[in-house]
Amino acid sequence: MPASTGEQATKEDPGDRKVVTTSLLGSCNRLCSPGRGPDRPLEIFWAPLDVCLSTVRRLWTSLVLQVALRIFTVLLAFGGFLMIFPSRALVVRVFLHPPEAEISTLLLFLLKETGGIVLMVSAMLFLASRGC
Repeated sequence: MPASTGEQATKEDPGDRKVVTTSLLGSCNRLCSPGRGPDRPLEIFWAPLDVCLSTVRRLWTSLVLQVALRIFTVLLAFGGFLMIFPSRALVVRVFLHPPEAEISTLLLFLLKETGGIVLMVSAMLFLASRGC
């Protein structure tokens, strides 16, 4: 009587299963513990699946935070440069056409100061994104 497909699936070669399991656990252990070399037995350095998954989650979270901080850094730097190098025409366009008398030299000076502070914050965010 021929074996059904379910019986065939349970009668797999144990050597194939060991090779697949060893390769999966080896890649997981390389991910969770990068300092361990392949010359030592795998059973000594076996890491549980939840440890590997938490490591992967931590890596993805760090990557997402790094990308978000870099995007925010670029936007702040662009805004900071627009504040440092303003002209009266640019200020009129950005502030939605205020009366010309309201755009004083003091306002332009304050915009330059604020732009410098924004550039410093942008530099700090860039350095923070490198440290994630």
